[in-house]
Amino acid sequence: MITRDFTKYFKQRLSEGGVKEIFCYYFNREFVRLKIDQMKDSRQKKIEKKCFLKGERVSWDNKRMRFITVAWGSYVDLFFSYVVPSLLQESNIPALYSEDYIIEWDLYTKKGDQSFSSEFYQEILEKLNKYVKLNIIPLEDTEDITYQALLQHVRKVVRERSLFVMTPSDTIFGNASLFNAVKLIAGKGICLAAAHPRVDTDKILESHELDVLKRGGEVENDQLVDIAFRYGHPALLEAFDEKDMNVTLSGLSVRPLDDRHYGVISNLPTPYLCLMDEDDLKFFENDKTYNNWDRKWLQRLVQQSRIKFVGSSEAFFCIELTPFKHPVFPKPNCQNNDWYKAFEHMRIQNHVCNNFYCIWTKPKQAQREEHRVC
Repeated sequence: MITRDFTKYFKQRLSEGGVKEIFCYYFNREFVRLKIDQMKDSRQKKIEKKCFLKGERVSWDNKRMRFITVAWGSYVDLFFSYVVPSLLQESNIPALYSEDYIIEWDLYTKKGDQSFSSEFYQEILEKLNKYVKLNIIPLEDTEDITYQALLQHVRKVVRERSLFVMTPSDTIFGNASLFNAVKLIAGKGICLAAAHPRVDTDKILESHELDVLKRGGEVENDQLVDIAFRYGHPALLEAFDEKDMNVTLSGLSVRPLDDRHYGVISNLPTPYLCLMDEDDLKFFENDKTYNNWDRKWLQRLVQQSRIKFVGSSEAFFCIELTPFKHPVFPKPNCQNNDWYKAFEHMRIQNHVCNNFYCIWTKPKQAQREEHRVC
């Protein structure tokens, strides 16, 4: 497009210096290169403006936290036997309580479910009640019960401006992980996400290694990393990218560095701690599904620069208990792959996460043997 300024100066130079002046000024290589760079820069700014949105960070100054768990049937026992004890480790909930954080835990379950018995879980409930107000919330047994629980919870945290804490009924947290996570986001008005491995439910429960949690003991993050690889689900053990046949297209790529450290690329980390606003509430009201928690909503958080990703298991680590029957689909010709599904299917959040390694660290050999004996 020719502007008036261009026309004005073109005529001026033509009258003063003739055609030679025009050629030297407008068509020398330096000028053309400068103009091309300016065009590229302008286009890049338009792309960035379209990809990255303006998002206001959410203030959090009341120290209120609200946990969410959805569980019924056998998952109720997993929740009280392992999830709750993992978060009651000394450097998780008790450490936050000592710093005056106010915690409520909402357990959403199916109306009429008979799995919960306060008498059966009396001991762990008594310990939990020292630090946390537990709310049992029955919901109608519908196809979208998990989404209904999520929507109710988002409404609560937005209304009271509390911190949303995702605590699935099959996820076990390492000691100090929750405390560290809160410290990482305090004062920033952001969310926190992390990669996690899947662990074979039957194998880990049959080993009784996590029973130390039931006895009030502690499992540090490095010990939990060791447990994850010894009892890993195929979704983890088949994700080593040095193999030709692997499952890295599912989003997780793992590479051993030595006998203690693993480099992990996760294209789909899970948001665990979230500060949310009215726009987030509108998103979930319109979205109508729970499944976009770590997909479309994660994309929104990335675009608004409202989320940080944990880069080390020493700061935060958790495992997801997964039945062996959960399907995995190894694909050939995937050696060294770290893309999610295929390049053309990746979204902006996957591209951003793909740029970073997270380091998972096991304990030293002597510490490993000591933990197994205990």
